[in-house]
Amino acid sequence: MFLGPGHSPVYAWLLDREEMSEPVIKPLCVEHYEAFSPEIVVSHGYRHIVSSGVLSLASGRFINLHIGYLPFNRGADPNFWSFAENTQPGVTIHIMDEGLDTGDIIAQKPVVFGPDETLATSYDLLQSELLDLFCATWPGIRAGTCPRKPQSGLGSCHRQVDIEPYRNKLVAGWDTPITAIQGVALLNPRLVQPGDYED
Repeated sequence: MFLGPGHSPVYAWLLDREEMSEPVIKPLCVEHYEAFSPEIVVSHGYRHIVSSGVLSLASGRFINLHIGYLPFNRGADPNFWSFAENTQPGVTIHIMDEGLDTGDIIAQKPVVFGPDETLATSYDLLQSELLDLFCATWPGIRAGTCPRKPQSGLGSCHRQVDIEPYRNKLVAGWDTPITAIQGVALLNPRLVQPGDYED
C-alpha cells in the first residue's frame, strides 16, 4: 500500500515492481487498511499522521520517506529548516510510529549543496537522493531484513505555521537562493527530544 500522491516517483517505481493498490491521500482508517491487508505500507509526501490504531495492525511495517536528516527537521518544510537553522540537510527512511517522524531509522544520507542552489533546486535534489536511497534499500525493506536504529539526541520539529514569520525572507518564493535564508532562525530553534510528539 502507498500513502501519498499518485505522481510520486516512489509510487511509480513501486508500481513497476509490486502489486499496488491505488495511492491513499486521505487519512487511513482501520477499515481501509484491513480491506487490502498490505504486507508493507510506504509513505512519501503523505499529509496525515497515521493513527496508533492503524499502526498497531502491522507494527514495523509502515515505512516513511522524509527529506530531512533525522532527528533534525521532523514535520513540515524540512528543506527550508535545514538552512534556516543550519542543520544537516539530507534524507531519511524510517519506521512510522505514533510520533511525527520519530520512528527508528532504516537508512539515511547527508546531502551537500553548493552556494548556487535555491530552495526549489535543493528540494528536487533531495527528492532524487531519497528515491535513490529507497531503491537501494527496498530489497531489505521488502524482506524485513533492514537494520534499524532508534533516533537519539536533540532534534527539531516544525509545523506548517512555523514558517510564516520567515515568509518575507523568501524573496523569490521557492526560487530563493539558500544563501538568503541560511541561519535566519538560529535565534529561536525548535529543539526537542526525538521521542517527543508535537501536533
